[in-house]
Amino acid sequence: ERLTLCVGRLGRGFRLVRQQLIVLGDSELFNRTEIRPQTRRTRPDARAIDSFLDLEPGNLVVHLAHGIGRYRGLKLIDRQGRSEEHLSLEFRDRVQLYVPVSLIHLVQKYVGPSKTTPELSKIGGSTWEKKKKRVAEAVNDLASDMLRMQAVREAQPGLSHPEGSHWQTEFARAFPYSETADQAEAIDSVGADLRRSRPMDRLLCGDVGYGKTEVAMRAAFQAIDGGRQVAVLVPTTVLAEQHFRTFSERMAEFPVTIESLSRFKTRKQQLGTLQRVA
Repeated sequence: ERLTLCVGRLGRGFRLVRQQLIVLGDSELFNRTEIRPQTRRTRPDARAIDSFLDLEPGNLVVHLAHGIGRYRGLKLIDRQGRSEEHLSLEFRDRVQLYVPVSLIHLVQKYVGPSKTTPELSKIGGSTWEKKKKRVAEAVNDLASDMLRMQAVREAQPGLSHPEGSHWQTEFARAFPYSETADQAEAIDSVGADLRRSRPMDRLLCGDVGYGKTEVAMRAAFQAIDGGRQVAVLVPTTVLAEQHFRTFSERMAEFPVTIESLSRFKTRKQQLGTLQRVA
């Protein structure tokens, strides 16, 4: 019989039977929040596809022992009274090599720049072995550099940002969509990185609409909730304005101050922002 409107933060509505009181949030009134699934779909381990499923005659291939050749198709060859399919490969000087399908693991589809066509290797030559040796040395050097870099990163002290506070729980609940399985996994992984007392080193990749910005905002809010300031670096001024609006709308109901800094701002505005950050 009586309706009262209040301004405040409410994660979800509730009902008090004895008091004959029902409290609803705007998201429930206007149906703006989707129901989150209670279980998450597990993702199978990634594995490489069989490149020969889409291999066509004329495609370039790489033989582990002989180098770059051209696939000419399958050929049935009789050997010792038994027929077996072979891959027909053509190398330099139109030399043909037939590889039994039982040794298909020795041949891979060539992957390289599409604008350039590599020369076919010469069967019996030393060029391919020299190339493999140089590549192996380069890979070893790269692996050594990566190990040294990782060791330095692990030795550097970082800031640990706790999670699980009331504010972070409410911020997660305020997300107006259902998290996808991959998005939820990314949020959990980034949150775990932030809890460690080591600098985070993570690259998040995803198609447009995947929800990468929400993952970034969860991470930023976790750091802010721990008493830190967060800077988001973007490559263009247009993207800076876009993220400024997105972050501002997403965190509007929380005690967070968000400002943007770009050449679109006047000198006075830039100095004011820098002074407030300092």
